Amino acid sequence: MTSSAPSSQNCRSTPQRLALIALGSGRGIALFFAAFSMLNLGGELLHAGFDANGWWLDTRALPEPISHVLMLAFSVLLFEFARQPAGSNTVLRLQKLTVGSAILVALRDACTFYSLLSRGVIASQFPLPFSLFVAALLILLLATMHLPRPVERTPIQSCGVFTFSTLICVISFPLLQIHCFGWTDYRRPGDAAVVFGCKVYSNGNLSAALSDRVRSACDLYHEGLVAHLIMSGGPGRGDVHETEAMRDFAVELGVPSDSILIDSMGLSTDETVTNTVPLFRQHGFTRVLAVSHFFHLPRIKLAYQRAGVDVFTVPARQKNRLPNRHFMMVREVVALWAYYARPLTGL
Repeated sequence: MTSSAPSSQNCRSTPQRLALIALGSGRGIALFFAAFSMLNLGGELLHAGFDANGWWLDTRALPEPISHVLMLAFSVLLFEFARQPAGSNTVLRLQKLTVGSAILVALRDACTFYSLLSRGVIASQFPLPFSLFVAALLILLLATMHLPRPVERTPIQSCGVFTFSTLICVISFPLLQIHCFGWTDYRRPGDAAVVFGCKVYSNGNLSAALSDRVRSACDLYHEGLVAHLIMSGGPGRGDVHETEAMRDFAVELGVPSDSILIDSMGLSTDETVTNTVPLFRQHGFTRVLAVSHFFHLPRIKLAYQRAGVDVFTVPARQKNRLPNRHFMMVREVVALWAYYARPLTGL
């Protein structure tokens, strides 16, 4: 009789432990979305154009003041759930209503993506929209809000899961952007396409990555989508400048040299954006495409948005698989957060 008591107690406590793990996961998701939304709203007050809430929840149909008020209320309610899930019934109802509404918006965004995809307006090698993952996370969060609430104010059992869940969100958010947004091809008629530079060897040959980018931009020219190409890059490893090698390769592929503009000081993504925006204005370019590898495109989009220009991104068609692809994606996870926070940090 006595030997079976611990086993029975463990069986009874297993659902409780699972509930606490699920609750910790939900709290981590809530904290991430609350912190990200609040940071966007606060950053927008300091730097116009900082707000990136549209990355995960599109509220552009609403007037901006109303959108900001709703996002603020959403953030406060989610932060309260992350801080103390055992709140009052009234607060919990508001939290459920808010998250449920956000799920509907995310699912609407996913439907919009598939509508554009089916009509050929966009194309994608990764046909899963970011909003679908957002909806899944919010559904998980809503499910945890229906779990029995713990009596203690901060259940210690879920603290580790809470921290781990938040960290996973921080990593997966840019990683999913890289795949969902980066692989989506937004090509359409425009005035010019910017090609972002990459390695050129000492003999003047383009690296596999750079030849893919230039070749993809030349395809846009030959398809009649753009009339000009802008080659942006820095010094190569030898005497041949990146942009010279890029231009020569484009000419070999049939693009007239007088249709190619050069930015020879594009030493980084930021510098390419800074240098090319005046070129757009100088030549009267109002619609511009940006060509690079898929993992680079979310950061390019962000940098141009911060410069007040909305470009349409086109992932380079990869002829050969890049040997350092996984390293580049890891680097972009860090770089995307760094670019995002730069107006606030000054780094």
